[in-house]
Amino acid sequence: MGLGHEKFDVYRLSIGYAAWVYEKTDSLTGARRRARDQWLRASQSIPLNIAEGNGKTAQADRRRYFEIARG
Repeated sequence: MGLGHEKFDVYRLSIGYAAWVYEKTDSLTGARRRARDQWLRASQSIPLNIAEGNGKTAQADRRRYFEIARG
């Protein structure tokens, strides 16, 4: 049984984007490590905000999280 956010196209796309970022950041080392870490965290925050926002019951809370995810 899937959770509600898993049916959203944008959620599935954001998971794919996070996976793509992981592949691309393998080559970022040394001085670029901080940029890599931030890019990884940012890519993870998109699907996490969608999932968290979908779990909110108050409409204002849901809207706030979806706006965060949308950027």
